[in-house]
Amino acid sequence: MPPEVVAAMAQAARHFVTMTELQQKAGARLASLLGIPAAMVTAGAASAITVATAACITRGDDEAL
Repeated sequence: MPPEVVAAMAQAARHFVTMTELQQKAGARLASLLGIPAAMVTAGAASAITVATAACITRGDDEAL
């Protein structure tokens, strides 16, 4: 890995983060960079399809999740 990546990982490893908050902030940052209303980082295509399917089924009903 490039030294900059290793240094960034070492720095990040010294701090506690809530994964839910990290996920939300990363999605918000990507959405702002892309000029779209929302975005979500996933582990790959299969998990993205799963999340998209759940969103379609629940239609924004957070209680259903």
